Amino acid sequence: MVREHDEQREAGTASAAGGDGTRQRLEALTRVVELAVARPRAADRLRAAGTSVAITAAGAPDAGVTLRLDRPTPTVERGADARAEVSLRLRDDEPDLLARSPHLAMRIAAGEVVARGPVRRFLRVVPVLRAVQEDAT
Repeated sequence: MVREHDEQREAGTASAAGGDGTRQRLEALTRVVELAVARPRAADRLRAAGTSVAITAAGAPDAGVTLRLDRPTPTVERGADARAEVSLRLRDDEPDLLARSPHLAMRIAAGEVVARGPVRRFLRVVPVLRAVQEDAT
């Protein structure tokens, strides 16, 4: 009984740690989008996507973000809006969403990222966000 309780506690700690990493990755994505919006050319490219994207993670569903790329000034909001046109659900161990390798499209194709909606609209602006991220580091 004690061992079972210890195992459950350890599993909860691992899950919480994964959730913290997920939150950090989503916060980093939020900062990248905010930086991109501050750059006129990047903001124009984001706006051209003309969609909204809700991003959540399996281990931290309350830590989601929503990208509003369908507005005159693109924005990012904390919390995933279920009404978003595109939704992406990441695994807890998912690397940076903007990572060059493996590309997001390949992770979606492999089922590592669950996608719903016209995800190609978002995939078109991933290189813009990646460039902003690389400039910021």
